Amino acid sequence: MDDVNKENETVENTENIENADKTANEMKDKKENMEDQKKENNDTNSNKIDEGDDKREIENDEKEKSSNEKKETSQDEKIKEANEKYTRLLAEFDNFRKRNEKEKTLMIDLGAISVIDKFLPLVDNFERAMDNISDEIKNNAFVVGIENIYKQMDKILSDLGVKPIETVGKKFDEKYHNAVLMDEESDVEEGIITQEMQKGYMYKEEVIRHSMVKVKK
Repeated sequence: MDDVNKENETVENTENIENADKTANEMKDKKENMEDQKKENNDTNSNKIDEGDDKREIENDEKEKSSNEKKETSQDEKIKEANEKYTRLLAEFDNFRKRNEKEKTLMIDLGAISVIDKFLPLVDNFERAMDNISDEIKNNAFVVGIENIYKQMDKILSDLGVKPIETVGKKFDEKYHNAVLMDEESDVEEGIITQEMQKGYMYKEEVIRHSMVKVKK
């Protein structure tokens, strides 16, 4: 009886040992699985971190690129604005220069006209004196001197741009002529100037003095 009990106890102990080994192996496998799962999770997390870093780096690069593009655009706009401002200033200065030159020329012309107008009565006196010189004294040294002075004055006026207005034989034009007498005897066409009473002059395109004339009626 004792042998049977011992045998049963032995069998029971063997089973317990086997069960213990089985449990130990299961726990070992479970532990290994848990370690593998942990390692896999770590790898996954590591990959996620790397992917996150890459994503952030790309985003930073894009932000930096966008910022640089904005800076370049801003600089281009400033350059464009500066060029437009320079162009406007240059145009304004050119207009001012032209206007100033025009006003300066006008002032010079007005001054010249004023002086020439005062000078014309002297020319008239020389012309009247020349018309009244007789043939007997036209070779006199004094008369020759007067003629030379008149020619010199006429050249000065011509060099200044002063020229006499054409009259006799021309159609009357109130822009240049002043009719003081009417001619009812001449057989020329009506409105034609037949005689010049006083010479008129122009300075460039401006009339300094109208010609006094006789016109066919």
